[in-house]
Amino acid sequence: MLDQNIPGLDLPRTPVPPRYRTISAEEATQTPPQPSIAATQTLPLVVESAMAARARADAGERAREQAISEWDQRAAEAREHELSLRERALAERVLAREESLLRRAEQAELELKAERERAARREAELEAALHSPETAAAEQRRKEEDALREWNRRAARCNPHFPFSPGLAGKVGAVHWPARPELRKRYAPMARLDTPPWQPASRVWQH
Repeated sequence: MLDQNIPGLDLPRTPVPPRYRTISAEEATQTPPQPSIAATQTLPLVVESAMAARARADAGERAREQAISEWDQRAAEAREHELSLRERALAERVLAREESLLRRAEQAELELKAERERAARREAELEAALHSPETAAAEQRRKEEDALREWNRRAARCNPHFPFSPGLAGKVGAVHWPARPELRKRYAPMARLDTPPWQPASRVWQH
C-alpha cells in the first residue's frame, strides 16, 4: 500500500475492466455457465422468424416494384390509347372536312354547268329573237323614233317655241309630230316634211 502515501493519489480509482481483472484461483477452476435447454431451443426459432420476416419484406418489396411497373405499363397503355383515340378523331374530322369540301366542289360544278346551260339557252333565244320579224319591226320603229327625235331636236334648236308655232298655236293636233305611221301620213301635208328641219319653224308651219 505504498501508493497511499503519494500525494494526489487519494482520488477515487477507476475500476479495472473485466478482461484485465485478475481472477482468483477459485474463479479459474469454475466452468463457464452453459446455455439452458430453453435458450438452445429458442434461438433457431428467432433466426427462422427473422429470416421469414426478411423474406416477407423482400416479397413485399418485389410486389411493390411489380405493382409500380404494372401501373406504369397501364398508364403507358392508357396514354397510347388516348393518343390513338385523338388521332382517330382527328383523322375522322379531316376526312369529314375533305368530304364536305368535295361535296361543295361538286355542287359548285353542277351550278356552274347549269348556269352555262342557261346562258347558252338565253343566247340562243336572243339570237332567234334577233332574226325574228318582230325584232326587225321593233328595230325599224326604234330607228323611226330616233329619226323623229332628231328632227324635233333640230326644229327646237331653230325655233325656241317648237312644237308650237305662232300662226297655229290655237289649233289642236296641228302642232305635234305624230309617232304612228298612219298619223304621219295624215298630218304630212300640214307638216311639210320636204322642208329641211334647220329652217325656221314659222316657215315650216306656214300654209
